[in-house]
Formats: sequence, C-alpha cells, structure tokens
Amino acid sequence: MPLDDAAAELSALFNHGKVVTSGRQSWGYIFGLVRSWIAPGGDKARDPNPFKCFLADSYFGRNFDKDETASTHELRRYCLHTTESLQAHLDDPTQPLVPREYNGRSFEQAIQMVNRLAAYGVAIATPELQAELKQLRNRTGKRKATKSRFNPRDEDIEIWIKTLAEVGFPLRAWFFAMQATYGLRNHEVLHVQSFPGEHVAISGAIQVANFEGADDGAGQVKTGARPALACRSEWVQLFGLDDIEHNKRMMEQLHVRWPVKTAIRASDGVEVVTNNKALGEYASHWLNNKGREGLEIPIKLLGYYRPPAVAGKKTPKEKKGRSTPYDLRHAWALRALRLTTWSTQLKAESMGHAESTHQNRYLVGVTMEHRLDALSRQKQHDEGQAEKETHTVEVVRVIEKLPADIEAKLAMGSPSLQGQSQGSAPRPPTGSKPEAGHESAQRSGSAWPHPLTSFEKRPFPPPCGEPCQYGHAACAPVAQSPCAAAHRRNPHGRRSNLDNPWLNGMRWMTLINDMTLLLSCVYTFTDSLLLRRPYLEFPAHLI
Repeated sequence: MPLDDAAAELSALFNHGKVVTSGRQSWGYIFGLVRSWIAPGGDKARDPNPFKCFLADSYFGRNFDKDETASTHELRRYCLHTTESLQAHLDDPTQPLVPREYNGRSFEQAIQMVNRLAAYGVAIATPELQAELKQLRNRTGKRKATKSRFNPRDEDIEIWIKTLAEVGFPLRAWFFAMQATYGLRNHEVLHVQSFPGEHVAISGAIQVANFEGADDGAGQVKTGARPALACRSEWVQLFGLDDIEHNKRMMEQLHVRWPVKTAIRASDGVEVVTNNKALGEYASHWLNNKGREGLEIPIKLLGYYRPPAVAGKKTPKEKKGRSTPYDLRHAWALRALRLTTWSTQLKAESMGHAESTHQNRYLVGVTMEHRLDALSRQKQHDEGQAEKETHTVEVVRVIEKLPADIEAKLAMGSPSLQGQSQGSAPRPPTGSKPEAGHESAQRSGSAWPHPLTSFEKRPFPPPCGEPCQYGHAACAPVAQSPCAAAHRRNPHGRRSNLDNPWLNGMRWMTLINDMTLLLSCVYTFTDSLLLRRPYLEFPAHLI
C-alpha cells in the first residue's frame, strides 16, 4: 500500500474518524482516504456513489497522478460541470464545459462529497467552496422532479405473478409477490426476518432486517430494520404469503443461489452486509438485462405512464412500457394513497424512508384520478371520525343529565329511586291505586306497572308505632325514637334485612331491577340521539 494511502487510513482510525492535516495534500492521500470510507465495512459502503469519482477507473483516478498536489480549482470544476464534458475538455481543450443541473441529484451528491472531505480535514474542500455550492443549490429552488416510471396496475401484477408461478418460475414469482405486497427494495426481500403470522403484532405485516445489534439493522439494509405493511392485504392469501413453511423454503433457495456477504466494520466492530447492490441488480436483470436478453424472464411486466397535461391543450394519452422490479415498490406507494387513509408518516415508515422522500419521489406518477380517490376516501374517514366524536360527547352529556330529567318517571316505578329523588312526587302507599289525574293511571289503567313489586303487598309491621309520612300505618322515623337507627336503615317501615333474610334477597332483586330499568332508559336516550329521532321514546312500562 502506498505511504500516502496508509497514512490516510491510520489518521482516520486514530483521530476518531477525523483527519486533521496541514500543508501539502496529494491526490493519492485523498484516494486512500476515500477508499477507506467505501470499502466493505466502511461507514459509506452502503452509499458510495458521491465518492466514486476518486476511484482508479473514474474521473480523478484516471486524470490525476497520485503524487500530484490536489487543488481546489480542479475539485470546484468537477462539482460545477458534468463528468462527460470535463473528460472531453481534458482530451480536447476546444470542447466546452457543460454545467450541471443545480437542482439535480448529481449536484446534490457533489455537495455531499465536498462536505465530507471538509469534515475530514481535506484542505481543498474550502469553506468558500462549500458556501458557493450551497448558494447555487438554494438559488435554483425546488429540486428537479424524478423521472417518471411505468407503474404496473394491480390487476396486471396479479396476473403476471400467477403466470410466473404456473410456467416454471415459482422462486421469482414469490420474490416479486413479496416486493409488490410490501413495497420492498430489491435487496430487502433477502433480509426479511419474519413472515405474516410469525412474531409480528400487526396481522399480515413482516419484519425487514434484524432489530438486534448496535445499529438496529442499519448495516443490513439501506435504512435500517423496520416492520412493513401489506397493501393490498388480500394479496397475502392470494399469493400464499401466509404459508410460513413455504416462505422459509423460498428464502432458503434465495440465499443458496444469491448468498448474502458480510464484513466487520472497522469503526465499531459491527457485522454489516457488503453486497446489497449486487443482490438488487440480480433481481433487476431478471426483467431487464441489456446485452444478455436471453437470461430475462420471458413474461414481461408492463406499466403505464401519463405525461403531465398542459393547460389549454388536450390531455395526453397514457404511455405503455416495461416495468422494473423497483416499479413494484413505487406502485405500492400509489396504491396506498389510493386505497387507504394511512398517514404519510405511516406509509413512509413502512417503506423505510422520510416523509419528504415519500412525497417528492414516490408520488411522481400519481394522476388526478388517484388524488381524487384518495381525497374522497380521506374526506369520508375524517367526517365519520368527527361525527363519531360529536356523538360521543353528546351521549356523555345526556348520560350526565339523565337522572335529573327522568327521575320523576323512574321514581313512580322504582322503590329505591323514589327515596333518592328530590323534588319528585311521593309514592302512594303499597297496595293503593294512583290518583285519578295521575299520568300512569290515565295511560295504563293499572295500579303499578313495575313488574317486581308484587311482594310489597305483603305488609311488614314497622319497628316502631309512629305514623308514616307516606301514609303507611306506622312507619315514619322520629329522631327521638328509640328505633331511629332502624328507620334510617329501613325508611319504609319494613323489617330489617338482618332480621328477615327473605326480605334481604328481595331487596337485592329490587336493586337489580332498578339498575336494569336505568340502563334501559340510558339506551333509549342514546339510541334516540344517534339515530337523530325527533322525539324520545320511553319503555312501555314507564308510560
């Protein structure tokens, strides 16, 4: 290993990942530093694209000698112009330099590269260059829209996966069924840890990568371990994804044919996956393999793309083209928007990215029909939720005021509620009939509509001989009476519960009946409120 490369790697290890240097820095020093980042186990091994320009077969590696002193001028020129025009200009100085799109992805990666070099003390990544690049990005405004995809339709996905399984591609059919149902990245299918119905709290959900470890699965898949939700849920059964034993057999075959490779990360000693990109490319080549078309699956998956309409012009027709495996992931996002009322946060967490990424990158192919369907479904959901909350508040208010509103009516048919009622009419003596003008007498004509009060016709002598305020022969307690305590326990002049076990049981029956009657009235009021009836209906035995 060249001395500059070894020095860079040793500095990265012994200065807590930060390279602090001064004076001359060669291109070879920077090449070695970058290689330590993107090597298997490095902290940028899963996202090497911004730094590939420093590899031996890329722009800086091809055109600059290792011993040559690195310069800010060359780094700035690379960040501001396309790689193709830079290479052409070096070969022929008469060729013009083409500026990058400052709201494009390549310029964003150039900014990431410069910021990373500055953080590790590389002298050519000056603060002035960082400020210039940031200003250009902010001045450009909104990021350039992602290229639209040929998103397949749900019915086409179902037919295609079933056909694959029938014509001799069961492993690939299972792979694409998992990706379409759960919106997974290509390589994430090989990192599924639990299947539907196995160790997952949500029915039909799966677990991607392993939560155990120092990085919660960040070394296994792009954005770390997570649960993933099915959309459409019926596809779990349709494609046989609820068969745990079948899922395990398919996963074992995948790992045998396309093994997962790992390495120990030098910074913290965590085992990380190093070939996720290659695993994802295997799946992509099943559908699109330029130069080796004979290795592609003979049954193609087709999707649709509608160009944006221009005001005042005819709406363009949909275009039809071949889909890629990653289009199944984008189709999941559009399907979740169209068919569910899930929040953007929930959908983004299920797919393993940020909400802004979900909105700006995965909903590019959404059409006005999709948005109208989603808006209608969300409107119905929100209105139903608001109406439910309103009814709940109104029912609570009715229940709170219910005893005061119907206390008088309940007191006419319930012995225990009669004593609790304040301001209600006193109950006539046991065995007597209501007065002629009484409401219950006018409607029912019966003495007492209460079904469980017939036992009261059997008189019980009171514990004292004083007159009763309700008309009983001798019942009313007097404070100075020797049996005042007994009257407080038994205000209607009946025998004490302790003295008469039979009466004790009958009083419990009365209490149970009173509670049943109260619940019946509450149900009547609640039902009337929820059905928005113009009047309230009381049970027949109350009126």
